[in-house]
Amino acid sequence: MFSGFPGGQPKSEPKLLAKSAKPPRGHTDACDLLADFLKPRVRLFLSIDLVGSTSFKQGGHLPVRLPEQTADFKKLGAQWFDPVAKFFSAIERGFTEEWSAYIGEIRSKCKWPRPPGNPEIWKTNGDEVIYVLEIGDPRDSYAAVVSWMRVARAYRKELLKSNVPLDVKVAAWTAGFPLGNVEVVFRHSVGKNNSRVDAKESEYNEEQARLVHYYRLNKWYASVGKSGAGLPGYVKDYIGPSMDLGFRVASRATPRKFAVTIDLALLLSHVRPPGEKWAGALQRKFFEPVLLRYDGRSPLKGVLGGKPYPFFWIDMLHDDKLLLTEDKLLPPQDLEKDQIRAFCDEFLTENERYIIRPFLRQCSNPELGTIPDDYLKHLQLLDRRWKEEEGLLERESSPTKVDVSASLTPEQDALLSTFKDAILSAEFRAEGVGGPLVQASGTTDNAAAANSEAAQTPGEALLS
Repeated sequence: MFSGFPGGQPKSEPKLLAKSAKPPRGHTDACDLLADFLKPRVRLFLSIDLVGSTSFKQGGHLPVRLPEQTADFKKLGAQWFDPVAKFFSAIERGFTEEWSAYIGEIRSKCKWPRPPGNPEIWKTNGDEVIYVLEIGDPRDSYAAVVSWMRVARAYRKELLKSNVPLDVKVAAWTAGFPLGNVEVVFRHSVGKNNSRVDAKESEYNEEQARLVHYYRLNKWYASVGKSGAGLPGYVKDYIGPSMDLGFRVASRATPRKFAVTIDLALLLSHVRPPGEKWAGALQRKFFEPVLLRYDGRSPLKGVLGGKPYPFFWIDMLHDDKLLLTEDKLLPPQDLEKDQIRAFCDEFLTENERYIIRPFLRQCSNPELGTIPDDYLKHLQLLDRRWKEEEGLLERESSPTKVDVSASLTPEQDALLSTFKDAILSAEFRAEGVGGPLVQASGTTDNAAAANSEAAQTPGEALLS
């Protein structure tokens, strides 16, 4: 069981959280031998989107009018921009504060593991902001989801105070790399200043695009290892079925429904947050209720070959008085975590052709920390092939000595041999190795001249 929850432990815990559970070291060590860009990783993607922003921006703010000379910034520029600008800055500021509080105080006091990294902004899509975080333990995903919930709820309160007709909706999903989904690296820009192609990369043709991406990824991770930053002049992106699925699920989010994929629901179901006594001892309130709800299954375009996909969501308005009253008419079902786990396990097993069950290779939970044997063997073979390719590329791009004799005629080869012998003979006599030293000082110049003539004649003949 997770440690650090005084006074809050249940009498029995699922075996998944047993304190004695250790990660399968053989698999972990095997992964450590892989190239960095081939090591298994799970990333969590967190999305927040402004609701009502399109109609707000289309609210008849045109035409552009001549402002008064005393106008301030609020009355200058695009008239719809102020609330949108506040959205971006508030989300950035709020997430920074929440995550810093978790890492700085909450995590250590709860004795939860430190995540492999910190959240980074992945991209913006209109009025949607998406962050990405590499996770190594289900508690990483739980802490990030709680942080994201707190950010969204805090910003919603700001919107209500401002009387702006906007709201927010949030979603989250996970994606495993590098086999189920793929990282790709692109040049940041094109043009004269970026037209020079890497010398080694130019060895590949259009049919070897996969190797170009592996080559760039290898350089990207090498750069991260040295400087902590990616490859200058390039950007990294994420593609794959889990990414497509994540966007499909995110489209079903509402201001109340924090949409999550089934793999994230599974990870969250493995976490039991600190008890009230322990959470109350924190200087900063953090652990909000993560109430998972289930709306059944329905088809999502392009997902699972047309089979219906389960829709899990977290209740973001569990304390709204009107909704609480309405829920008494249509009461949502309270889900137990063991029920969620059982369903997720069965669903993922039945749909293994489409979804890879999430695994976190350094997680102490054996059901989440075990890498499938076929997955590991596939990675090991891919790693071996890449290292063979890398070695070949190094040899082909390194300078090599030219074998002149291979292109000479027999006559030229004989002259070259004579030339070499003459040079060696002159060197040996100068060192006292190849013959008696010149004893008479008066004959030294003559001997040197003779040696020089003997050494140069074959070369001159060869050049002619």
